[in-house]
Amino acid sequence: MSIEEISSILQLVVVIGTLIGSVWRVTKPLRSISTRLETLEEFCHNDYLSTLRLTILNDDVPITERLSAGEKYVKEGGNGAVKVVYHMLQEEYEHQQEGKEA
Repeated sequence: MSIEEISSILQLVVVIGTLIGSVWRVTKPLRSISTRLETLEEFCHNDYLSTLRLTILNDDVPITERLSAGEKYVKEGGNGAVKVVYHMLQEEYEHQQEGKEA
């Protein structure tokens, strides 16, 4: 192997090392951004569930909208007392519909 070939190989090693260092420096901020995005998505999902809860529980909202919100709430994993209210609304709506048919 000649000195020129060794020199070329060393230059390639230096370039590769520089590229690896650059990539390494970029990954840390990307991980930080990813973590912050996950946190924002969680907050957004919680806000969405809260909006659905408020819609379900608001007697001033038409029952069809409350039922629609309840369906979305349950689909998104909502549970507890609000889910019970949603099921009561479903029964109430069915009774209203039966009364209209009679």
